[in-house]
Amino acid sequence: MSEAEGKEKLQMSMDPNNLYREDIFTDFKVGRIRQLTPVRVDGGPDKNRKLVFIGETQVRISTNDIIPVQCDIDARNLMEAIEKFPEAVHLQMDRMVKEAQELKRQSESRIIVPGK
Repeated sequence: MSEAEGKEKLQMSMDPNNLYREDIFTDFKVGRIRQLTPVRVDGGPDKNRKLVFIGETQVRISTNDIIPVQCDIDARNLMEAIEKFPEAVHLQMDRMVKEAQELKRQSESRIIVPGK
């Protein structure tokens, strides 16, 4: 087998009908909000699609452990996204805890104890 045959090319292409411009807003304290503005292929705004807001923060769970949290924020504008940021983060953290608990439960159910 030649070297070229051994390397597969990664097949990918961007969707020109699903482009967004990204702006990041932060308070340098709690987190940041990414605002994704839909754009046409020429870079102009696409008024037919909604803005997308994504909240990001970090939660310290111990002295050395920090967990990144990223969540969708259902908002029409930046001010609404700022107001909804805390609730969106808390909901995402609740989902993360439930997922971790479920993974732990599944992991524990696979443990085979000799003699039992």
